[in-house]
Amino acid sequence: NARIDLNNNIKIYPSRVRKNCNNSVFFDYDISEGGDTYHREIHCDNPSRIINFLFHINDADCTGGELNLFSCNKDTVYKRRNPLNVDYVSSIAHKKNRMIVFVSNNYSYHSVTRITNTVIPRRFIYGSVTSCNPMGVWK
Repeated sequence: NARIDLNNNIKIYPSRVRKNCNNSVFFDYDISEGGDTYHREIHCDNPSRIINFLFHINDADCTGGELNLFSCNKDTVYKRRNPLNVDYVSSIAHKKNRMIVFVSNNYSYHSVTRITNTVIPRRFIYGSVTSCNPMGVWK
């Protein structure tokens, strides 16, 4: 298991590896593909995530697969999955070599629209800078 240790403060581990992760953060990533029926409901990610990223590897030939971003308002009912009363802000289309980076906190709601009519699937790398504290860093 390769590990990069920067000034003993930030450790970068291979995906899903949390060994020796004391009082620091790690880089978590996955390489994935989305074809027909792939989608994600409105959600915010694990509370231990600090920064999220999404990197589009290819130009997909399909319908859907956009990343939707949402904001909260005075009537929002906060839940990790399927919150009530969030406001749609914008969509970001899947495009080769596009990278999207955003702060991940208890209010960073997002979703992915359902993919249909797939000729070439949506290929992407997604991940985060994640706290070793499973309870997270956000209050």
